[in-house]
Amino acid sequence: MGQLALPARRLAKEGRSESALRALVNASTTFVQEYLTLKGTTFQTNWLSGKLWGAAFPKASLTDKEHARMRKLMPYFLGHVSPNRYDGVWFEKAAAFLIEASYGPLIRAIAMVNRTAPSAVVP
Repeated sequence: MGQLALPARRLAKEGRSESALRALVNASTTFVQEYLTLKGTTFQTNWLSGKLWGAAFPKASLTDKEHARMRKLMPYFLGHVSPNRYDGVWFEKAAAFLIEASYGPLIRAIAMVNRTAPSAVVP
């Protein structure tokens, strides 16, 4: 999952912010769907990205610091940042979050626990 953020980073380094933003949205959508599947959380594939992120990281489960961080990153994940409002620092933080979350201990632990669980995706 985390490797999906790498093309977005490359595009950003090339100065192609509009393409980088689109690539990051695609990576974040794939990440959150995979994350929900690994957690065993039921969701519908036609849910909007904001609803998927809300199911993956409910506000009540986040600390104030985590919630503040997510509020800054969500516009990048959801595609709500226009190229003229692009901020390279926050873009990189969003990409780093996806990579960290994808390869972090939480994902590995969830994957091990749910290895035999059926898919939670509802068509």
